[in-house]
Amino acid sequence: MGLVLLLILGWCIAMFIATVYTAHMLMHPPRRTYASAVARGLPGDPGELPIPLRFTEFTITSRGNTLAAWDIAGQCEQGPIFVLLHGWAESRLSALARVPALVPLASRLIALDLPGHGSSTGASSLGALEPLDVHELLRQLPMDRPIILYGWSKGAGLAIAAAATLPTPLRVDAVISESPY
Repeated sequence: MGLVLLLILGWCIAMFIATVYTAHMLMHPPRRTYASAVARGLPGDPGELPIPLRFTEFTITSRGNTLAAWDIAGQCEQGPIFVLLHGWAESRLSALARVPALVPLASRLIALDLPGHGSSTGASSLGALEPLDVHELLRQLPMDRPIILYGWSKGAGLAIAAAATLPTPLRVDAVISESPY
């Protein structure tokens, strides 16, 4: 009887440790930074694309986190502003694959590192609180042209959630969701 209780206790401890470890890994995904792009032989910023693009790097503060972003110049002066939202365990670096197709249509493209990803501080809430970060970014954008949220994977679900919970006077004119997670 004592051996059975010991096995059950051991199993419970192992499950607790596995649960805590899994939760920690989900909230702190691997970072995709400039170094990870260089290590894979990929562009590390919009200026390193095959056709280099002008951009500025900036940060915003949201929920106590410092979020890194790029403001990439588009080629259509009166075009919309695209806000690019990446998936889990990715960063604004993954936006670089989509940027060349969007630049001719956009006045600006904003690629954001979500909390716990890329160069941003904090931990991921797996989409539960990130709409607040998107709202904070939108507060800092001019409202003189259309705004399009474009997300893929977790970023697709985040774009939908951010648009659905948008506080007044903020607005989003369209949402593009690629492979929602």
